[in-house]
Amino acid sequence: MRKILAITLLLAMVLGAQYMAWRQRAAISVSTVTIAGNPADYFRPRGEARGVVIVAHGFAANRAMMRPWGYRLAQAGFDTYVIDQPGHGASRKALPDWQVDGGAALGANLSAIIEELVAAGKAEPGRMALVGHSMGGAAVTQAALSDQRVAATVAISSAYGKPIPADRPMNLLSIAAERDPAFMVAAVKAQVAETNGGTARQSVLIDGRNHITILYDTGAMDRTAAWIAASLGAATAPGAGAPAPGAAYGWPWVALGLAGAFGLVFTLASLLSPPEVRRLARHLPRMSLLTALGMVAVAAFVAGLGAAWFRIPWPRLAVADYIMAYMLVMSLVLLVLRLVWPRDYGFPVATEPETDLGGLVRALVLLGVFVGAVGTIIHMNAANFVPTGARLFMMIPLSFTLWLYGSQEEGLKRAVTNEFAPWAGVVVGVTAKLLIVVTWIGASALPNPEGFLPLMIPVVLPLFLLLEVLSYALNVWRYSAVGAAAFSSLVLAWSIAVTMPVV
Repeated sequence: MRKILAITLLLAMVLGAQYMAWRQRAAISVSTVTIAGNPADYFRPRGEARGVVIVAHGFAANRAMMRPWGYRLAQAGFDTYVIDQPGHGASRKALPDWQVDGGAALGANLSAIIEELVAAGKAEPGRMALVGHSMGGAAVTQAALSDQRVAATVAISSAYGKPIPADRPMNLLSIAAERDPAFMVAAVKAQVAETNGGTARQSVLIDGRNHITILYDTGAMDRTAAWIAASLGAATAPGAGAPAPGAAYGWPWVALGLAGAFGLVFTLASLLSPPEVRRLARHLPRMSLLTALGMVAVAAFVAGLGAAWFRIPWPRLAVADYIMAYMLVMSLVLLVLRLVWPRDYGFPVATEPETDLGGLVRALVLLGVFVGAVGTIIHMNAANFVPTGARLFMMIPLSFTLWLYGSQEEGLKRAVTNEFAPWAGVVVGVTAKLLIVVTWIGASALPNPEGFLPLMIPVVLPLFLLLEVLSYALNVWRYSAVGAAAFSSLVLAWSIAVTMPVV
């Protein structure tokens, strides 16, 4: 009864926080449109708009990640379109090889959007601005270089690596985070605030931010709004100004909602735990912590080499071909070690008297809560967190491959936990995740490198560690290794399927 009450209160916290965050933004109307084949959220300001802004996200993101920018620019009086770039989100287009030509193909896609807006009478040449982050920064720069209808460009942590002419793009504001990759910081520092050929230039370095957190920096948003307003002659636009961060963006409510969502997952997991059973320690081998870590290290090293040479050619999601090969090789190496040297490395995957079906059902219930609560709050829109088409199809083999490895890792952690110490399983799990990340990075120096792999490390590592915490809790609550691994595998496969672009 006490847990049911806790779930009710946590659910109320999630729904209440979502409602308050929505209420603070209710003055801006938001609708979903399609422009030149690109899904977009249209943020309509109150009163007469003073110009049009198109916002482009970065690699492995989607338009939901840039929604705060849509709200802020609409508050400043601009019709704002936040798009899903090709290969991302709900877009049905494939991601072009944008790194080869500095984003020319993505720039052409933005020019097609501009053309359609102008033709429909929804935008005027010379009263349009482009805003882009990372890969989106390369796209908006490329578009503005060749499209004279763009009057202002804001490139945030831009991945555009070519020299930029002195007179184009018009009114260019370059923003970078202090902890951005070195080449991005160097590119911003190389520019100085000046005017060339009637067009302004300004460079801004945001202290204390990295490539992701800069997207949630209210100061960067306000600088962008002010720059576009000045460039378009719209400094007196209705609603312009800098509202208090808490009131404008609702971050305290988002944080409260996330706390409630994670609490909901943990509480429900404890409620759905199998009946208390006696630990069957006599069936577990006497495995030392160093032996377990050695197994994982050998498997990770071989998997890194194997994935670099053996790539699965048919996945349509970026990096999925590498990850599937890596996890498949790693699980096979662990299996070989267990079968060839059972006395030293053998351990059972499942030791509790629970059916595999029961563990899988529990995993699916927890996945639904994780996606429904946590995913919705992170994206502020559940539709952007649902895999469709090729993404959903890719989840099936990806989750199965991840489960092949995850079930063995869970068995390994439980073996050392029973033999060594309660925290030994956590050490094995965290070490395994770190070794995976290190070998992913190291494999980029081998033949057949996956160029996009390093870009996903900052997102994958925190997710790995979060799942490790939940894995420990599921072990305490007597979940089977099969069920716990199924949950982690489904969350990872879901996250990869909804974030990685279709190529």
